[in-house]
Amino acid sequence: MNVLYWSPYVGHAGTIKAVVNSARAFCQYGGHEVTLIKNHSEWEGNEALLQSSGAKIIDFGLKKVFSNLYQTKPLGSRIYMLTVALFGFFKLFAYIRKHRPDLIVANLVVIPVVLCLRLVRARPRLVISIQGFPKFLINHASGYPLWMRWEDQVRKFLWNRIYNDADLLVCMTPLTRENLVKSTNLSPSKLVVINNPIVDDLITNQNYSTAQDEWLFNKESSAVLAIGRLTHQKDFHTLIRAVEIVSQRLPIKVAVLGEGEQRDALQIDINSRGLQDCIRLYGFVPDPFAYLVRAKLYMQTSRWEDPGHALLEAAALRVPIVSTDCPSGPSVILSNGLAGSLCPVGDYKCLAQKMIKTLTENTRPKVELAFKNAQLFSIKAHYESYRPYLNQWFNQYAR
Repeated sequence: MNVLYWSPYVGHAGTIKAVVNSARAFCQYGGHEVTLIKNHSEWEGNEALLQSSGAKIIDFGLKKVFSNLYQTKPLGSRIYMLTVALFGFFKLFAYIRKHRPDLIVANLVVIPVVLCLRLVRARPRLVISIQGFPKFLINHASGYPLWMRWEDQVRKFLWNRIYNDADLLVCMTPLTRENLVKSTNLSPSKLVVINNPIVDDLITNQNYSTAQDEWLFNKESSAVLAIGRLTHQKDFHTLIRAVEIVSQRLPIKVAVLGEGEQRDALQIDINSRGLQDCIRLYGFVPDPFAYLVRAKLYMQTSRWEDPGHALLEAAALRVPIVSTDCPSGPSVILSNGLAGSLCPVGDYKCLAQKMIKTLTENTRPKVELAFKNAQLFSIKAHYESYRPYLNQWFNQYAR
C-alpha cells in the first residue's frame, strides 16, 4: 500500500515529530511504501531517521522559491500557510494524478488535499489528523485578540464545509472528539481517537546524550524544565509567577526550551521580577532529551494541549510532572492527579505549591504510573490503532 503524508509546517512543533513517527510506524509495522511531502523545510533534521525506516521524501521546492517565507511572528506563519495552500495545490494535484497513492494522511493545512481529491478521478482514502486542541473550542478570556477570534470562526466554518470529505477524522484525545461532536457538523462516525506516536525507540532504548550545563545542573539547586513555543497557548508568564514564589523557598534553576513571539515579553517579565539567575529562556534546543533526562521536575503551564508531547516525553523518561489541568490530555496522562500534579489553568499559587511538594517529597509511585500511561503513545500502539481501518479499506494490504 502506498501512503502519502502531507503536513506543511515550518518550525519545531511537536506535530512534526508525531508525523515522522507515524510514517516510521507504517513502514516498520505495516511494511507500506511511505512518502512524505516536503513543502518548505518540514523534515529537516529527520531525513536520516526517515530514510533508515524506508520512507521517502519528495521536495516540492517551496524553500528555494521563498527562502525567508517563515518568521516567528504570528503573521509570518499565516502567510506561509496561505502560500502553501496556493503553491502546494498544483504540485500536489500533479503528484496525486501521477502516483495515485492509496492513502493520504493530512495534517495542519489540509484544504489543498481536499480540493485535489475533489478533482481527481481515482480518489485515494483520506485521513485528516487533527493535531492539537482546536482553538475555536476554547472559551478565551477577554484579552484574546479580536482578529484571532475571527480567525477561529473562519477555521470552524471551513472545517464544517470540507472535513467530512475525509474517510477518517483522527483526534488526539476523547475530550477533543466529544467537543467536536457537540460544536461542529463533523460526522461522529468519522471522528475517532488515535494516540500520537510520541514514545519512540530513542526514548525506550535510552539512546540519547545528557546535557552538560553547569548553571542548570548543580548540587546547590534543583533543575526544572519547561518545553514549548513561547506563545499565548503555553502561558509561560504563569510559570514565571510560580517560580517567583518557589525561589523564595527552594533553590531552583528553571530552563525554558523553545522559541516564539513572546520571547521579549517573557524576558521583560523575568527581569522585572529579578529572576534572571533563576529562570532562563534557552531558545530552540535540537536535543531536549539531553536536558529532560536530568531534570528533577517537568513543568507544563499551558492553556490548552492535545495531549502535550513534551509532557509525554517527560513521563516516558520518568521525570516528575506538574501541569495545568487544561483541555485536553494532561488529566488523562496524569490519571487525574495520581500520576502527577494538576492545577487549574493560570493558578500560579497552586503550581508553586505543587512544585515545592514535588521537589521535596517522594514521587516514585506517581512517576511509575505516568511512565505506564506514556506507553499508550508508542509507535507500535499508534499503528495498531490504525490497523482495523486499514483492514476495512485495504484488506489485502494490512498486516
